[in-house]
Amino acid sequence: MKDATPKRAAIDPGSGYWHGNQHDLHAVYLFIDAGRPDLAQKWIRWVLTDRYGTGADGLDGNDDGGTLSAWYVLSAVGIYPMAGTDKYYIGAPIVDSAELDLGNGNILKVRAVNQSKDNIYVSEVTFNGEKLTEPYITHALLDAGGELVFTMSPTPAENGGF
Repeated sequence: MKDATPKRAAIDPGSGYWHGNQHDLHAVYLFIDAGRPDLAQKWIRWVLTDRYGTGADGLDGNDDGGTLSAWYVLSAVGIYPMAGTDKYYIGAPIVDSAELDLGNGNILKVRAVNQSKDNIYVSEVTFNGEKLTEPYITHALLDAGGELVFTMSPTPAENGGF
């Protein structure tokens, strides 16, 4: 994360995508619906690194009820719940590993192999040892717990790694 980015948390951020407008939070994930998970991965990583920071302007807007923070945490571990579906879209994790207590006695372990500032693309994702063939995972699978493993690369994989 950078300490300061021009126009982050500005009252008037200018034209184009503004991450702080919470109606737009899912926009970078819509590249998945357009058949371009590689572009979703690229832009998700950009938002994670350039639109959040540790300074006074660390959030790109008003964190109503923790919405921006929740977007960051879920995207940082490589998943995003798509509203109105049972799917969590696969993104581009920015952490090496994490454990999420699912509140039902189950744990979701996330690992991102080769994750770095240069390795922003997914070359493969497995869940409990099985390769994902689509750029999403269902709520039921995640809710059961297990291990989600991302293998990261500096270049886009064919079909976004799926």
